[in-house]
Amino acid sequence: MWIVLHDFRRSAVRNMVRRGVAKGVAMRLVGHKTRSMLDRYNIIDGRDLRAASGLLERELRDKWKREDRYGRPSSDDATSDASCLP
Repeated sequence: MWIVLHDFRRSAVRNMVRRGVAKGVAMRLVGHKTRSMLDRYNIIDGRDLRAASGLLERELRDKWKREDRYGRPSSDDATSDASCLP
C-alpha cells in the first residue's frame, strides 16, 4: 500500500475539523482556495453522524432538565419565580 503526501493533507483537514478548528483556518493551513475543495476533503462517515446525534441529544436533554414545557426555568431551579418570594 502506498501512502502519498496527498493522503496526509486529507487526514489533516479531517482531523482539524473534527477537533473544532474553524473551517476557514483549516483551509488556510492546508492551502485550499475554496470551500468546495475543503468539503471534498472533509469526508463524513457514520461515526461523525453518530457523534453529532449524541451531541444534540445531550444538549436537548440538558435543556429539558432546566426548563418546563413552556420554556420557563424548572421549579427546582434557583432562578425560578417561586424562589424570589419572601
